[in-house]
Amino acid sequence: MLRMIVALLVLHLCSIQQAHPAFSSSILSEVQEKVDLANGTIEFIDDLGSRVILQVPVKRTISLAPNITELVFSAGAGDTLLAVSAHSDYPTDALALPVVANGGSVSHEAILRLRPDIVLVWASGTAPGNINRLKELGLTVIAIEPRTFEALELWVVRIGKLAGTEIIAQHAVEKFRDILAIDAGISTSSVDEYGATGSETILVELSQKPLMALSGKHLLGHIAKACGANILFSDSLQMAPLISIEAVYAQDPELIIQFSRANPPEKTACITDSYWQTHQSLSAVKNGFVCQLDGDLLTRHTLRAAEGAKQLCGLLERYRQRNSQSIKP
Repeated sequence: MLRMIVALLVLHLCSIQQAHPAFSSSILSEVQEKVDLANGTIEFIDDLGSRVILQVPVKRTISLAPNITELVFSAGAGDTLLAVSAHSDYPTDALALPVVANGGSVSHEAILRLRPDIVLVWASGTAPGNINRLKELGLTVIAIEPRTFEALELWVVRIGKLAGTEIIAQHAVEKFRDILAIDAGISTSSVDEYGATGSETILVELSQKPLMALSGKHLLGHIAKACGANILFSDSLQMAPLISIEAVYAQDPELIIQFSRANPPEKTACITDSYWQTHQSLSAVKNGFVCQLDGDLLTRHTLRAAEGAKQLCGLLERYRQRNSQSIKP
């Protein structure tokens, strides 16, 4: 199961790099929106730079990514969903919905038959050809790619505005902020304040054969910074670069993160596998900090990222406490 989860993530991230090589230079979701209450319209710029003008409330929605499906439910708009993409498994209500997309394959005919008001796509994960085809068919397509806590909040509230469920969406955002502040010790007020208390280096492993890492351009880079750490290879132009073991040795990470769904959010397993056992001179391996965290919480761009931040910040606190004890006279 774990291999399948990681393989799906790697496949998606590779498709990001091929489909949208310049995407990381422009995240536009925080552009100011305009709401015209008199005419019942909302206007904004989506995360691929397209201007969207819609009559609200929207009643018929299709989601083409599992994380977007989850955002729609978080905003209280799950009842508007007509269909979703494969692997939309959270919340469980999503499992009952028809599937109209799987990986790079999108059933445009099935989508047309459902007559959606809007089609929500993952800006960096839905192939440009599929996005363009949906637009050619006359459908309203909205591209979403939140890579910060603030952008996550914005999109949940915006989806709430679209569906007429803004109060539910606001409550979800407040709960998200509470988990970050109370459980993870993070304030979303200013990203510039993040990272002031530490500078630990983290290698986020996606695969071992080939060796592939997750760069700081992913939402996880924002989470790590909020916890006071830095993800290696953040200067890469790719979200999931192929790396060499020599490059890992050159940067000598203090922690190595692997993904799993086997552990509940409050627990973290640090067990060095056979691959890293052969690299005992790396600090993370030597100190026993090759750790498995919940992949769904940390790789999906959803409000559950707050729980992921709780996991990662907690792991870093364990590491710091161990370090402080080891240097005491």
